[in-house]
Amino acid sequence: MSEGFSAEERAAMKERAAELRAEGKKGAKKADGLQAVLDRIAEMAPDDRALAERVHMTVTSTAPDLLPKTWYGMPAYANADGKVVVFFQDAGKFKYRYSTLGFQEDAHLDDGDFWPASWAIRGWSPAIEEQVVALETEAQERAHGERVREDRQDRPRGQRYQHGEHERRGPDRGDEPLGARPDDRDVREAAVGDPA
Repeated sequence: MSEGFSAEERAAMKERAAELRAEGKKGAKKADGLQAVLDRIAEMAPDDRALAERVHMTVTSTAPDLLPKTWYGMPAYANADGKVVVFFQDAGKFKYRYSTLGFQEDAHLDDGDFWPASWAIRGWSPAIEEQVVALETEAQERAHGERVREDRQDRPRGQRYQHGEHERRGPDRGDEPLGARPDDRDVREAAVGDPA
């Protein structure tokens, strides 16, 4: 596991907070949000803190326009409207055996009718960082209305199709397109038997 923030990284974050405060009221609010996140991270158990620090560095470098703030006592990163896009829930918060990286509605990671919105994290590695960067980059592209890149053959979530080109797959569906599924009434009748 990573050792967390280096002395240089801590110094740079303190400098950034001071710069934001110097910008005036709006900058002070940003600085207060950043400080609240850093304070919350500092309160975490060592393993959680190391993960939270890596998440913080990855999110803030990948999506510098997101504003750090706490959300239900968790480090979070919000868009310009103040809506949380991504958050980190440390394992110690609810005594879970893993920490969680979660994306809210404004991340726009929609993928058909069913998609993951949070990921369990028990350790940090370059591969995990790459996946977090890919997810955050996708969220930023979608949030800014940019076209999602077509070279998604190696996406970390294993999706091999572009948003909007979803097919329902599975042992009972074969390769039927989404529109070929039975309607909800057909599914209910099949589950309980024909009402006739």
